[in-house]
Amino acid sequence: MIEPTIYIVDDDHTVRTALTRTLESAAYSTRGFSSAEAFLDGFKSDVHGCLLLDVQMPGMTGLELLQKHTPSPVGCPIIMVTAHGDVPLAVEAIKAGAFDMVEKPVRSEELIRKVEAAVDLDAKQYRERRMAQEFISRYNGLTPRQTEVLEQLARGLTNKEVGLVLDISDRTVEVHRGKIMERMQADSMVDLVRQLTTYGLAGTRS
Repeated sequence: MIEPTIYIVDDDHTVRTALTRTLESAAYSTRGFSSAEAFLDGFKSDVHGCLLLDVQMPGMTGLELLQKHTPSPVGCPIIMVTAHGDVPLAVEAIKAGAFDMVEKPVRSEELIRKVEAAVDLDAKQYRERRMAQEFISRYNGLTPRQTEVLEQLARGLTNKEVGLVLDISDRTVEVHRGKIMERMQADSMVDLVRQLTTYGLAGTRS
């Protein structure tokens, strides 16, 4: 996984500078933007890390950015940055999918703690997405016959029953089964069926 970047979107230059210094002192890479519009023009959709997003800004507000790009404009956790009077808006943002919130003036220890939690969550979600992509890629690499055999095995049929359904021998089913397990890198049929169910693949059709 690439190193995380902390994106800071706040129209107040002083706030952006303070947040940047705090995070860079904790060895985080940062990128700052003065508006939601500038952020949308400058970010890449495959970023990793988290986004610090001011609730109230001229033009598109942080809350509007969150709501218009649900569940996340960047695919990583969002921490709302709010002034005291904007707490109700920040709570609304949490309900809309933001990960957490910090209140100005931001305390360094609190900020770093919440950013660490957000980055950890992003790393976990990234690993899960990669695992899903790799599993689906392996599944799509099965031959049509292997897919048919897997669908029957996933229903709980024995090799003999699968052979009867597909009009092939028990031995042929066993060969296909071995190749399927090897291709899918599965330790057991139970494990394989669990993953098929998790990712909503056709192998679980009844």
